[in-house]
This record gives sequence, structure tokens and C-alpha cells, in this order.
Amino acid sequence: MNRRTFLTSASVATTSLAGCLGGTAETDSSSGIESSSGQSLESHPAATNLAAQPRLGNLDTSQHTIIAFKDPSCSRCRAFNRSTVPEITSQLVAPRKAAYVLRNYPVVYPWGDPATQALEATHDRSKTAHWKLQDYYYDMQDDFTPENILTRTRTFLRSNTELTPSGIISDIESEAYDDAVTADVTAAEGAGLNGTTPSILLFRDGQHVTTATGSVSYDVIATALGEE
Repeated sequence: MNRRTFLTSASVATTSLAGCLGGTAETDSSSGIESSSGQSLESHPAATNLAAQPRLGNLDTSQHTIIAFKDPSCSRCRAFNRSTVPEITSQLVAPRKAAYVLRNYPVVYPWGDPATQALEATHDRSKTAHWKLQDYYYDMQDDFTPENILTRTRTFLRSNTELTPSGIISDIESEAYDDAVTADVTAAEGAGLNGTTPSILLFRDGQHVTTATGSVSYDVIATALGEE
């Protein structure tokens, strides 16, 4: 199944709220929790080509690994990014207890697809600019449409990064990073995520312990990883 076929089927199955299915509210600390598969990080479908993905912290199986499948157009991904990721960064990444890995999973609104292409193209040029662009998409989420995403992305990159936007915009239009996007979607499909964003896979000592869905709180993650 190619990326467009997968995205189309997900959209049909879940209507306008494809993805963003976990939890009950943007600030809800509850989540859907899948029982542990016990599968190793090295063999888990979600971790395919993990070293190439955007991440905070170092990959080390003696530490925790948090793999987040997110869509820039998903409102619960925005809530998770605002409320939980800062705590993951300060409580787990900074003290070298965990790595936080992002995989793009554009299954919600149509503008998330070109935005994901933009994130891939930007990450290939500058990791710092990539995280800035991700935050921009979440901060201005309600203002984006398929018609204005390229213009707004170009303006943001020109004003807030050292990158030359023209090359990135060209890559978005030509879908130059389609293979990278497809790899993330394939990883999500292999992990059985079924178009749900955000989906947070938690690994402790190199073993999968649980998958949480929705805008989960830091406490849920810390408890699952034994860091409460």
C-alpha cells in the first residue's frame, strides 16, 4: 500500500477526524493504553530506520526511547507538544534518561501532507529549523489550509531561520521526500496504529512496554517507564 492509498483509506474510514482519536480532550491526562508486546526496539516496526528520524537525545538501549507518531494538523498532537513534550525534554532527555523520536504521520487534514514534506525537507537541512517549523505549525494550526501552506511556510522559514526557502518549497511541490514520508506511514501501519495520532510508543531497556494514544500527560509516560 503506498502513502496516498493509505491516507485516502484512513480518511474515508474516520471522516474529518482521521487521526487525533485518542483521549477525550486536548488537556486530558487519560489515554488509550495498549498492553506491552515485549518486542525489542531493534525489531519493532515503529523503530525502522530510527536513527534517521528527528530526535532529541541520543539513541541508547540502556536508556528509554519514546517514539511519537504525530501529524502537524492534529489538535491533540498540538496539545501533546505543548504540555507533555517540554516535560519529556526536561525530565528525561536533558538528564540523559531517554531519547524522544518524532515520526510524521499525516492522516488528519489535507494540509498536513505538504507540511510533513516541509518538515522532512527542513530536517534534512537543519535540525534546529525543523523543530522551529514544527512548533510554528502547531502554534498557527487553525490558520492553515492546503491553499496557503506553501506561502506561510516560505514566509516563516525566510523570517525565522537561516535557510533559503525556495529549495524547500520546490521539494514540497515535487514531493522530493515522499520516500521518507512513506517510510513513516509504513512504520505506523506495521505498528498497528490505524490512523491514530498522537501515538506514543514507549521502550524501556530496549523493550516495548506500552503504546499510549491521545494527548497523554507526562505522568502517564513516566509511570509506564518506571520514572514516576
